[in-house]
Amino acid sequence: MIALAGVHDIVQIVQGTSTDSLRKLKEEGKINKIDVLFLDHFQQYYLTDLQICEDVGLFHKGSIVLADNMDLPDPPEYIKYVSAGGRGGEGNVKFKTKSVKTSTDPARPNSVEVTTVVSVPNV
Repeated sequence: MIALAGVHDIVQIVQGTSTDSLRKLKEEGKINKIDVLFLDHFQQYYLTDLQICEDVGLFHKGSIVLADNMDLPDPPEYIKYVSAGGRGGEGNVKFKTKSVKTSTDPARPNSVEVTTVVSVPNV
């Protein structure tokens, strides 16, 4: 699919868990900052992945995080966290978020949580 899309020269496939891969890519200097992070895997890892990006300094003011399939009746911890603005307190990344419906079919509801980084700690 990457070759078909013509982006093989700018896309790199990294095998492994997102938790390990995010830390490793940052340590190796292969990524410095994230403009857009698209989360579309196992929802129970969305919050962990977001917090790793915070902890290793991958976000900048204006970074966007898209979390797919956020249509559960009981909001997952991820939505609670970003809706609260993040960890809170001084020296932490702050978020602004909104839910966007991506389906009008009541039999298959779907929404994406669109979260914007509004501030990052001064490093």
